[in-house]
Amino acid sequence: MAFIYSESKAKNPILSLDLFGNRAFVVSAMGSFLTTMGMFGVILFIPLFAQGIIGITATHSGLILTPMMLSLIAAAIISGQIVARTGKYKIIALLGMVFGTIGMYLFSRIDIHTTNNMLVIGMAILGVGLGLTVPIFQLCAVNAFTVKRVGEVTAGSQLFKNLGGTVGLALLGGFMNSQLASQMATVVNEPFVAMLKKMRPDHTFEMNSKTVQMLLNPQAQAQINTMIHTAPKPLQTNMSQSFDHFLQTVKIAFSSSLDNLFLISTCIMVLGFVVVLFLPEIPLRKTNDPNMEESVNEIVPLVI
Repeated sequence: MAFIYSESKAKNPILSLDLFGNRAFVVSAMGSFLTTMGMFGVILFIPLFAQGIIGITATHSGLILTPMMLSLIAAAIISGQIVARTGKYKIIALLGMVFGTIGMYLFSRIDIHTTNNMLVIGMAILGVGLGLTVPIFQLCAVNAFTVKRVGEVTAGSQLFKNLGGTVGLALLGGFMNSQLASQMATVVNEPFVAMLKKMRPDHTFEMNSKTVQMLLNPQAQAQINTMIHTAPKPLQTNMSQSFDHFLQTVKIAFSSSLDNLFLISTCIMVLGFVVVLFLPEIPLRKTNDPNMEESVNEIVPLVI
């Protein structure tokens, strides 16, 4: 409220409040906010899933994001050409939200049997959705104002895009930690946990989200296997089997938590689709000469 009050009184505000009187800007800002929330959830957690569940290296888990970026760039180029030739962009934005929703839903179905190829397909579909929508939101917002306000509108749109990423990381990260905490109730009763406490009574072994992510690291698993081989021979087989069962339980808990997280992301994308339904399709600007164009702020009022 203090920010809104100060902006309404400022001679040169950071974010002009009259921008929110334009439906194109409001819908575009909300669309960018929601799609960015979903995108950052994928960027944060899918590499962790690839490394911890599938078992690929940290370097290759980062490369999992490459199909998303490549399909995003290709979709953005294609959609840009279509919009430039037809002047129609609302149907492309809606189609992008459909692709984004499908991609998120596919990620909500991942489990311990998911393969690298399945992740690549989901990433490619999600990338197409983001490539079709993100540039459209920027174009629609800028096209709804005069050339003199392009910089202001662009900065305002970018603000909501960045806020979407920040809020998405905070909310989805908090939800993920909460889900893992609830899943740990079964993990703490694993025989391997009891063995660890007996072997290292001087160490406090607490099962939480940080411990889970550590245990899903292949290097940490290798260290634990090395520790098992230093135990007395009669215990090694039992400890190894207990650790394998324990690790399987942790992986199931982690993937189940991710499923619930991406179900929420799917709902966010569905909400984004509903928002885009209200996106006005304004004729694209034909000139950058401020003396020849009309302000469209009066043409496209905010509709509540």
